Amino acid sequence: MAQRGSGKRKQAPAYSADAMAIRYMAGLVLIALGVLIFMAVELGLSGNIFEGLRRLCFGLCGIMAYVLPVLPVWAGVLVIWSTQRRAPVRPWLFAFLAFFGLCAFLMITGAMQYLNTTYGGDWGAVINGTYAETAARLKPTGGGAIGTILAWPLWRYLGPVLGTFIVFVLTALCILLMFNLTPARIRDIFTGQAGARREQQKLERQRMEQQQLAWQQQQALWQQQQQQILEQQQYQMQQAQMQQNTQPPYSQGQAYPQQPAQQPVQQWPRQDDGSVRDWQEQAAAGQMAATGHQSRIFGKKQDKPASADKSFVSRIFGRGRKEEYDGLVDRSEAAEAEAAGRNAGQAARPARRTAVGTEITPPETHWKPEIPEEMETGRRRRTQPAQQTTMEIPEEQIPVRPETVRPEPVRERKPVQEKEPVRDNTNYRRPSTAEPKPEEKPQVQAAVPVVQQTIGEEAYRPKIKVPERKKTETEDEGPWMPTPYNYPPITDLARPQQGFEDTRGEDETRSRKLEETLASFRVPARVVHVTHGPAISRFELELEAGTKVNKVSELEKDIAYGMSATSVRIEAPIPGKRLVGVEVPNRKVTTVTLREVMESEPMQNAKSILTVALGKDIAGTPIVCDLAKMPHMLIAGQTGSGKSVCINAIINSLLYRASPDEVKLILVDPKVVELQCYNGIPHLLIPVVNDPRKAAAALAWAVAEMMERYDRFAEKKVRNLEGYNQLVERTGEKPMARIVIIIDELADLMMVCKKDVEEYICRLTQLARAAGIHLIVATQRPSVDVITGLIKANIPSRIAFKTASSVDSRTILDRNGSEQLLGWGDMLYAPTGSFAPTRVQGCFLSDDEVNRIAKHVKDANPSTYDPDILEKLDEIANGGESGGADIIINSSDMSGGDGGLFEQAVEFAIQDGQISTSTLQRRLKIGYARAGRLTDEMEERGIVAAKDGSKPRKCLITREEWEEMKKSTEGMR
Repeated sequence: MAQRGSGKRKQAPAYSADAMAIRYMAGLVLIALGVLIFMAVELGLSGNIFEGLRRLCFGLCGIMAYVLPVLPVWAGVLVIWSTQRRAPVRPWLFAFLAFFGLCAFLMITGAMQYLNTTYGGDWGAVINGTYAETAARLKPTGGGAIGTILAWPLWRYLGPVLGTFIVFVLTALCILLMFNLTPARIRDIFTGQAGARREQQKLERQRMEQQQLAWQQQQALWQQQQQQILEQQQYQMQQAQMQQNTQPPYSQGQAYPQQPAQQPVQQWPRQDDGSVRDWQEQAAAGQMAATGHQSRIFGKKQDKPASADKSFVSRIFGRGRKEEYDGLVDRSEAAEAEAAGRNAGQAARPARRTAVGTEITPPETHWKPEIPEEMETGRRRRTQPAQQTTMEIPEEQIPVRPETVRPEPVRERKPVQEKEPVRDNTNYRRPSTAEPKPEEKPQVQAAVPVVQQTIGEEAYRPKIKVPERKKTETEDEGPWMPTPYNYPPITDLARPQQGFEDTRGEDETRSRKLEETLASFRVPARVVHVTHGPAISRFELELEAGTKVNKVSELEKDIAYGMSATSVRIEAPIPGKRLVGVEVPNRKVTTVTLREVMESEPMQNAKSILTVALGKDIAGTPIVCDLAKMPHMLIAGQTGSGKSVCINAIINSLLYRASPDEVKLILVDPKVVELQCYNGIPHLLIPVVNDPRKAAAALAWAVAEMMERYDRFAEKKVRNLEGYNQLVERTGEKPMARIVIIIDELADLMMVCKKDVEEYICRLTQLARAAGIHLIVATQRPSVDVITGLIKANIPSRIAFKTASSVDSRTILDRNGSEQLLGWGDMLYAPTGSFAPTRVQGCFLSDDEVNRIAKHVKDANPSTYDPDILEKLDEIANGGESGGADIIINSSDMSGGDGGLFEQAVEFAIQDGQISTSTLQRRLKIGYARAGRLTDEMEERGIVAAKDGSKPRKCLITREEWEEMKKSTEGMR
């Protein structure tokens, strides 16, 4: 039994041999670094290495370089220490911070004014100057460049007094914490409670030790009592054996003599019974042949000794103590039984029992001992051997004892409640008088399930479902009615900024500065018009005759320098004008809200439900685009340039203009956090997709849906979605909804499953326009391995946000310009058919607005996902037998009629005994949509079983039943 400790012990962290070696090496390297710094700084050794190291330390730390070697040596010792036990890292961290604080304190107290006068107000120049001066001195002063980094902002913005006070307080606090002088401990020292606290902790430790000692004494007392009980039981068992040995054996035909009352005898066969011992030896020998282990009852040693490296664990007295003798084994066999008890392969040990069947259990671990109760005479008797073997004897190996008819009982005997072990009656010793036969109870038989059907093939064969007759015209349902849609209110969007600021004076000043800058480079030009936009202003220049336009383009950086602008974009010439445009950022940017664009006249007069808001151009004109005319769009730009805000503006524009019956959305968000707020809106066909492989499956489903729509167009003899919807409106059928697929990050999809994604995107962008499926792809890595040539060739409409280089700009727009944008919604919009991109300041949509609109749409409109689409997506993503999301969609899907294909599919199912969608795709050379329809139809008719994960469906009919089914179907027709 494990003993309770008086305190917690810090265990050493578990590291592998490689990790410990790496830590040792790292610690030695840090110690060596500290020694090198000491030799270079303190001893001043000569040499290029020591000279360079000394200049580096003096330049960074100044006079504090003399203290610097302590830090790496201390850190190395902690790293090596951490391999054995938990190292105290906190004092080192506070010492490190205190070192920096002292450097800053030395600089802020006397050197800041000199540095400000010498190097001006530039922070970088002051740091470089400090490093150069302190590194060149033989006896440096101050805190070096590190102290300047911390002291300069405090001295510059807070003043010398307040800055010095802050540095002093923080440094003193770090020094106190380095010595573990917390505020509570300092308070105890000043109030005199530190000694009382130590005395209280000492008393607590003494009390715990006394409790531990008392507990150990209790355990020793309990062990002594158990020893006495076991000795008494052993003596009783020996007395009983001696009385039995003095009686002569009786044959089977003799009467049982009367015997005086004895102690309760164990029901398991006695050890002096030769026949039972032979049976036990035979059963144990059978186990020995299988497991190599024998029971401790027969005193035979194990063939395989216990492992020496595993310590012995006693079931009563704990680890490292030998188990006490319990009176169940002969003392001559005690040593062999003890060796057999150490078998490491034992899976579970039964409870220890005495000779009369009493179970020996240790007392509960309490601080106050519980005195064990006396042995009761009515304890239950043993039903298993006193000593166990490694494995239990199987029931089929136990010989069955034949039933014998006993004579009438002469003396009463207590009825046996439990079944006795099987004995051989040839040498069984009987008492002088016959025992009364106990009352026989009716034998309880195990419950057998009542089978109400003959077990055979007919019992497990489902009933074949015959297809119902087609409904007549009078039974057809009524015309389709659209689902009412509650549009979100415009008040969920933020109002635009009110007021108009007069910027004519600023524009005139900047115009004169631009003309002067160009004149200094001998480019005669004058500003004829200024357009002041939300974020930039465009100055339209008229050049003198004979001046090349390229001269203005070459002066882009010079113009930005002359006008004190961050960047300048030159449009030479402006499309449709004999002017050159110079776009310069405004000093104050005006935010463009989605509400002002939604309330603008172009958006109100737009007839298409796919019209979305983008922002405002340089002149302040609202820019909207129709996705139906795009028909697909590529959005690219670096991180933080405004792509996600633009996508949110597009989605919310659709929520304001279209109902779920008109537009359906598929949102792919590999970044997980951008589009999750839209989960639950009624426009979604499926939940927002985060897994790249499920995204590829969603694109594959879109391709299959596109081909299925073209099948319907061919049946109705129409050319596009508009014609189909106009035709079904007359018949009252449900029109098709447009589908907009938005991918927020294409780069992640191309990394995981590039081949499938590129193929599906190319097929959609080539064919999906007439089917009413539109694709919007966004990426933050506009490189050629993400935006491949095939993808870019099939997506004509593009939006470029700020990029890192002109190479990325050419990848998106096939021209330079996006690298000069400002970011934060500044974009170049190039729709299909345009000659030059338009600079637009995108709509800003905050997270609160997006959440309000999405919540209103979800609360006011019920939303359900199509289970058929979700099931198909799971099948495509899991891959079934094909092992992936690859599906073959070819022109054979365009042919109508599934009658012949259905019969072929049933023949394949009967022939193989099972069928799957991928098998039908390969054998019938059809697409996934048609193969899925055939499988569903076979399930409805009861030909194949229901879906069971990705396993093939089992065939439930025979060929004869299929022939009868075809005949019955033809008779119904």
